[in-house]
Amino acid sequence: MEEDWQADLEQWLVPYLEGLGNKTRRKMCPAYIAGLIGPGDRKSIQPMAMRHNPDLRSIYLSLTNKGKHAKVALTALMRRLVILANVLLRNNRLWEARHT
Repeated sequence: MEEDWQADLEQWLVPYLEGLGNKTRRKMCPAYIAGLIGPGDRKSIQPMAMRHNPDLRSIYLSLTNKGKHAKVALTALMRRLVILANVLLRNNRLWEARHT
């Protein structure tokens, strides 16, 4: 069933993706839209990060368990993502998921 909605989404996005001139945007758009409208919690970085990145999930849970407010923990996650993006761009690398 999960593949059904993803296939439908990809088919529905085809005309929109053709309109995007930037190759990176065409690549990231389906993942972004799937995160927003797919099953599970959505429309927030915290649930998406916790679902898709165990490292970010552990950081978020660690901060909230130490008594930090959710917004403070989310800001820390966003800062880490920005730093990671800058490092990847500086070194001309693609992000690779760790399989633990």
